[in-house]
Amino acid sequence: YNLFKHFLLRFSIVAGFIAVRSVFLRQSSNERYIKEMSNSFIKLAYNDMMTGTLNKKAMETYCAFVAEKMMPKKVSVIIYDIDYFKSYNDHYSHIKGDEALKLVAKSVVGVLERFDGYLFGGEEFVVILPNVAEDAARRIACELLDAVRKAGIVRGDLPGRRVVTASFGVACGTGEELRDYSLIAEADKQLYICKNGEKDCVAVNGAVFQ
Repeated sequence: YNLFKHFLLRFSIVAGFIAVRSVFLRQSSNERYIKEMSNSFIKLAYNDMMTGTLNKKAMETYCAFVAEKMMPKKVSVIIYDIDYFKSYNDHYSHIKGDEALKLVAKSVVGVLERFDGYLFGGEEFVVILPNVAEDAARRIACELLDAVRKAGIVRGDLPGRRVVTASFGVACGTGEELRDYSLIAEADKQLYICKNGEKDCVAVNGAVFQ
């Protein structure tokens, strides 16, 4: 975590924050204040303010970081999406939908803290797990599946659906496949196996786990 945060700090400064930093340096000799300001810019640039997850820009940076700096033998990707989310939004309002997204993200992050995985938000949510093989990634995805269920976000918009659930697609490959996003595309393909079926499950290599 600290290594990647340090990488983001350097990347952000090189990408455009040097000019802002130089202005503050002329106004203050307080290096701690400068560091806090830099961290604030990083948060704005790389965080999804609504869910508190890292955003697509951060994911692109991290994919390159994993491939070029970490160079893992294997890396796994998990993509998840909330089941029947449009129905939930239509029934409860977009405000309630945003709250559900936050609670689901919180439950997922609670599990990922044990595995050095990052959660990236966007149209779908992406988990990147360097040095995690396929079978381990499947077990982690099943833990995430259970964590979302246990979050107990009540829904009454659909028959037979008492709580909010999610579907998970899993893929494992190389750092290069992560950098060119083919690994993410494969995880997305697995996700749609779930979404086109019963949902509330995990799919990997065409096999479904509940």
